[in-house]
Amino acid sequence: MNFDRIAPCYSFLEKIAFGEALQSARTHYLNFLAERRNVLLLGEGRGRLLRVLMDCNKDTQICVVEPSFSMFRTMKEFIPKKEADRVSLYNEPFEKFDAEGGFDAVCTCFFWDCFREDEIVSLLCKLAESLTSKGLWMNADFIEPAETAPTKRLFHSLLLRFLYGFFRHNCQIRADRLPPLSKLADEAGFGLVAKKTHHPWPLASELFERRTEQPFCLDRKSPWRKISVPF
Repeated sequence: MNFDRIAPCYSFLEKIAFGEALQSARTHYLNFLAERRNVLLLGEGRGRLLRVLMDCNKDTQICVVEPSFSMFRTMKEFIPKKEADRVSLYNEPFEKFDAEGGFDAVCTCFFWDCFREDEIVSLLCKLAESLTSKGLWMNADFIEPAETAPTKRLFHSLLLRFLYGFFRHNCQIRADRLPPLSKLADEAGFGLVAKKTHHPWPLASELFERRTEQPFCLDRKSPWRKISVPF
């Protein structure tokens, strides 16, 4: 995957397409991180969540893992020099990141929808191992259409198909449909604490807690759940 091609215009495209909806999804449960002291951000992009987190929690140490060099460079430029000592930046994919554990919170925003399900199983195990017991995982992402109205469900389905087509063409993401993240998270040892959907978009903010000392990781490949379109 490579997001360098769209990095310069990513924020503009986000605002044109969704306004502030994606940022609202990113920050919805941010108050739960107010007392956290060691936070990991995965796939942070241009740093919109990072900036808000730094403002609302002046004591936390933040570790950011971002594989796109263009995204990484832009994010780095926005970090005030006086606060640079509390932000560690890694320009590499999470698959290669040496997660030694000790984080009491982790944030993933529009991250998992780039991966195939078998890849997510492995990454969730790594995510669990990087967290302390009772560590929090704050997630924001697109979700499968849940609308009962046929026209809205059709709009959501077509929107998701368009987004996957766009990112597969421009960024070479490996996935082509949404994974059953809640089910995989449960199997990896996470318990859902809270969930908020953001109408009228197929978006959700989720808050999980690591509920076991050792994650229950599965070595298997599951069939994808396809997005149904009500023609």
